[in-house]
Amino acid sequence: MKVPLAEIGARVTPRATWDDLILPIETLAALREVAETATTHEAMASQLRVALPSARGPSLMVLLAGPCGTCKTLAAEVLAGALSLDLFRVDLTSVVSKWIGETEKNLARVFDAAASSGAVLFFDELDTLLRERIEASGSRERFANVVLAYLLQKMEGHSGLSILATKLGANLDQAFLRRMGFVIDLPFPDEAARRALWERHLPKQVTLAADVNFDTLSLLGLPGSAIRNVVLKCVSLAMVTGEPITMTHLQTAARREVAGFDRCADL
Repeated sequence: MKVPLAEIGARVTPRATWDDLILPIETLAALREVAETATTHEAMASQLRVALPSARGPSLMVLLAGPCGTCKTLAAEVLAGALSLDLFRVDLTSVVSKWIGETEKNLARVFDAAASSGAVLFFDELDTLLRERIEASGSRERFANVVLAYLLQKMEGHSGLSILATKLGANLDQAFLRRMGFVIDLPFPDEAARRALWERHLPKQVTLAADVNFDTLSLLGLPGSAIRNVVLKCVSLAMVTGEPITMTHLQTAARREVAGFDRCADL
């Protein structure tokens, strides 16, 4: 029985733009280079299809590496948006854990769907396979190696942009990294970046109380996705109560987010 593609991944219509990425200059430059290269690849693929209708265009494989919450998914969405394409996000955790015997078939269907729609492929939670290679032994390790090799083979044969995301960049071997067109590190935000993230995510339409202090908020050791979650919770509260967002609201939500982020970082 075929598993619906909707259960394997989710199609995302990109809304994020370059302005939503608060990253070091060199990281942003590398991401923009990916977008420019992908545009060139598409032009090459179009010419190739005219000359040789049965030929496949060149693939472009990108690895986004960084700690939990450093906006790897957001970066993938921005890249897809820059190319005016949808993003098809595949959670490898779900694919591997639910369909061990059918993993290759389902991955093949994902690539076939991407080829017909032109969507950018984004494989989240690559760490599911990497941990098996690093920590497991015997049949589990062999299975992880087979699935990872199959995934890379399909990416190399895919005439478009495909992106992998991992928190375990330091544990990747050189043979794996050499197969990537780009390897981009998304670092944990420093204090200045965290202040910019708070200012970016708190919408101007929402009233802030006089005690809200961005310098104090920037001292909280939260990455971009966690800051966004805090803001969403506080904005929701403000909409319900009709009151301004206070420093107490932000700090209370931040403490809860810190606990969740610590659990994520330990995974």
